[in-house]
Amino acid sequence: MDNLFHRIGGKFRTVLGRYARMYKIQKLKKVGLSTVSLTRLFTGISLPLTRLPSSQQRIFGFDVPLDESIHWHKDYINEYEFPGGEYFTQIDLDVHFNRGADIKFPWELSRLYFTSTLASDYVNNGCQDSFERWKVLIIDWDVKNPYLHGINWISPMEVGIRVSNLALGVSVFFEAINRDSDFHFRCSRMIEEHAYYLSALPEVFKKGHSTNHTVANMTGLLFAATALSKHPETSKWRSQAMEGLEEYMRYQVNDEGVHFEKSIPYHGLVLEFFSWCALLCRSNGLRFSSEYYSRLHSMFLYTAAYVDAKGNSPLLGDNDSGCLFYFGQTEVPNHSGLLKLHELIFEFDLCPWLKKSTEGMGLGINSKQLTEKNTGKVSLKYEKRYFESGIFIWRTETISLLAAIQKIGMGGQGGHNHMDVGSITLSIHGNPCIVDAGTYTYTANYEERNLYRSINMHNVAVTSRDSQIDYFPSLWAAKMFPNVDHVECYSDGLTFRTSNIFNEFKFRDIRVTPDTLRITDKISGDFETRFHLHPDCKPSSDDIRALDFGDFQIQLSVRNFRMEEYDYCPHYLKKRKALRIVVSATNELTTHIIFK
Repeated sequence: MDNLFHRIGGKFRTVLGRYARMYKIQKLKKVGLSTVSLTRLFTGISLPLTRLPSSQQRIFGFDVPLDESIHWHKDYINEYEFPGGEYFTQIDLDVHFNRGADIKFPWELSRLYFTSTLASDYVNNGCQDSFERWKVLIIDWDVKNPYLHGINWISPMEVGIRVSNLALGVSVFFEAINRDSDFHFRCSRMIEEHAYYLSALPEVFKKGHSTNHTVANMTGLLFAATALSKHPETSKWRSQAMEGLEEYMRYQVNDEGVHFEKSIPYHGLVLEFFSWCALLCRSNGLRFSSEYYSRLHSMFLYTAAYVDAKGNSPLLGDNDSGCLFYFGQTEVPNHSGLLKLHELIFEFDLCPWLKKSTEGMGLGINSKQLTEKNTGKVSLKYEKRYFESGIFIWRTETISLLAAIQKIGMGGQGGHNHMDVGSITLSIHGNPCIVDAGTYTYTANYEERNLYRSINMHNVAVTSRDSQIDYFPSLWAAKMFPNVDHVECYSDGLTFRTSNIFNEFKFRDIRVTPDTLRITDKISGDFETRFHLHPDCKPSSDDIRALDFGDFQIQLSVRNFRMEEYDYCPHYLKKRKALRIVVSATNELTTHIIFK
């Protein structure tokens, strides 16, 4: 979704049209693909069990029946049909936005996530009907989404994720496909079309700027090239994909292993792309550079630091619930499955204390070492400072605490930033307690898009001046974020000061002991400090000085506070009612959170 509105404008449609002519669409349709055999991606693949029956696919909490009645261009939640037959460069998505429907629903459906659902049923349960169902769905999608027509050919990111899932299906259903020459031809043609598209239209922006979209493009191209290993363009596609992934790893991931878009959900998404590409190469005798694996390992270390005792991850920054392969959606975003990928790539477990959500997943990958040293395990008791990235983490046997003082991400564009400078998230006994409110939508409602990334939806101190600052001039940009200075980090906490464009200074001190979190806010004049609670956190007492929530108690240095409802978004297009505490103070406020 990065720069979507810029990419769909008239100027870019002209560019798309020029590229379309460059790779000679009519000629592509004449390629004799019946002679191009498919190749299995992995040997001995075993997939984790999904949480859904193979008769349906869950998209943002809505269960879509897996049959020929699927509307591939429809937002099922909001009952809205997007264009399906127009040539992709002629579709102006702007006219469909801010009307209550979200383009991501049909895009998500057309990523073919049902492949992993049906493949899991086929591999783990021996369900032979799963292939027939998958075949019917693939044919149906192909017929209703002809090459370069309709909304599902607009975004190269969607093309990349879709062909990765298509190639995964080819690998799992390999023998069955080879027994059906017509379907074999169809799969070959579809993968080839996707590969030519991705090779010609990678989402590389001005001055070589790349995003998570660009990584998805090259992931898809690598999967397509591997599935069509005997295609005459395979060597070119593979080289383009691997060289691109190397470049984007260097450009987007800093030395601390943190992705530059300043969003934990997007860090996890990009990590999934990079990881599956590493596994794919390893299974096919290919290898990235040592720097690639070093940065990949650092990305895993960051993930191991921010997850809590049950693998739950904070919702820092934008969250569109994206993934490469779908193995079931949890109510709370959980990145423990990513750490299982680390174990498969690097052959040691970063977090032995953490039960992985994909335990038992094996890919039949050779045991060749990818790193010289198996070092860097992350213990349950942990304290980590990511100064360059502005992330500070403390974890004990009881709590997991994250404090964020991030700058604008994505090379200064801030496409997936929220105004969360100074915010915290807190998990106790592996249960999220103080949370980021999440992300509800990108395009269905502009007001809600801006609400969820605003300062009012984060666990920070807010003044009347904050409402006068336009932090987000468009849906995909951020500016005028507070300056952060006087940062001092200790083994038991963090102190920092922020200042906005009005030279209004805010001081926050965070201290952690085995049984207490203390937060002190100091601002000259009146302000409000907000704490957004997870929906499962309900007060068991109404003591105005000591609010009890079962696992923890909040004690305030002032009496002037209120509890109000807000909508928490555990994943995209999903809301749950929850409570937040809004404390009014003058000059100074100290909050104690007592752990039990």
